[in-house]
Amino acid sequence: MEIAYILLGISSLVFLAYLFSHIFEKFHVPDVLFLIIIGLVLGPVTGLVNPGQFGIEAEVFAVLTLLVVLFEAGLNIKLKELFITMPRAFFMMLATLISTVAIIVGFGSLVLDFDLIESLVVGVLLGGVSAGISIPLLKKLPVADKTKSLITFEADINDVFTVSIIFAIIDFTQNGFLNIRSFSAGIGFDLTIALLVGVVTAFGWSQIIYQVRGIQNNIFMTPALVLIVFSITEIFGASGVFAALAFGITLGNLQYVKKKSLFFISRFHEFSLTEWEKKMFSGFVFLLKTYFYVFIGLSIRISQINILFWTFIVTALLFLVRILIVHFFVPKETSSFDKKILERLLPKGLVGAALISLVENPLLQNFTFGVILWSIVFTSILLSIIPPATPISNNGDPKKTQNRKECRE
Repeated sequence: MEIAYILLGISSLVFLAYLFSHIFEKFHVPDVLFLIIIGLVLGPVTGLVNPGQFGIEAEVFAVLTLLVVLFEAGLNIKLKELFITMPRAFFMMLATLISTVAIIVGFGSLVLDFDLIESLVVGVLLGGVSAGISIPLLKKLPVADKTKSLITFEADINDVFTVSIIFAIIDFTQNGFLNIRSFSAGIGFDLTIALLVGVVTAFGWSQIIYQVRGIQNNIFMTPALVLIVFSITEIFGASGVFAALAFGITLGNLQYVKKKSLFFISRFHEFSLTEWEKKMFSGFVFLLKTYFYVFIGLSIRISQINILFWTFIVTALLFLVRILIVHFFVPKETSSFDKKILERLLPKGLVGAALISLVENPLLQNFTFGVILWSIVFTSILLSIIPPATPISNNGDPKKTQNRKECRE
């Protein structure tokens, strides 16, 4: 009988996820909010499900979801947009990270009596945009490709910086000083190794993919290779997540590289997913995202109710500062609709929740979980109130925007 209840719950989530997705497309209310609320009800509110029951599988599941989301996003990023958005994405990430740390250090020391190291750790963990939430949301919103590339790289680079800075803080607490050269070299090594593994694997896979497609039931070979790329990169001590993104970007741009390049690169085959592979992969990503969002809700634990008030204030401040950051760094030709999306897309995710769980301090955990919860609620509500009739940019081309508007009419 217990198995019947489990299967009922799993299948019901899938049906609800499709319903929530339809609501998102029609009313702009993100499906992520509904799924996380389900997780909250099943976990912290009623105690029916405990995320600790998943054990090590929970971490594997979270990483798997993030990898396929980033790989799919990478396939749709064009090199031209990459070179344009990379610098802006880096400085937006840096500005968001620094401002978040400043707000949390100030607030933590003045209101909640956090010491400096504690505030720094929490600020770094909450300093970025969650790729696992923001990228799937962007996929359903009618924004320009440059906007999607911008938020994808901002979120992904932040993950690299978060891990590097946390290790730097640990090193500082142990040795009493911060080795800037070692810190910079660590980030450089991380990104370089990840880039090499992702790019080299993509070129190699493009050479054999058409022979491999003759193998029966080969539909999941490319997703499996994404996991191999992640694992190899992590073994080298670099960012497997960034490598998966690089792998997707390279595969998605082989046609462009082949036309522009000389010598041996021009001999490589172009790559594209077949229509069947696209449908299967899209369905696979949808299922993973559904359970991932519910799992985030299960993971949020807040035992002190007053923390919800303080974290509400902090989250509101973070969103206000985000408006200034977007205004300063986003190109002027970006449509007003896209700017509103970037201003309101500031969800925190499972990376912060997973790492703060390792800290044996209930106050820090409650604070971190509170900001994560409010950031998702803020993002969902603020996105839902953007007027759907707002003109939508098509790569910044006002003529295309007008043409699309006329077609709708």
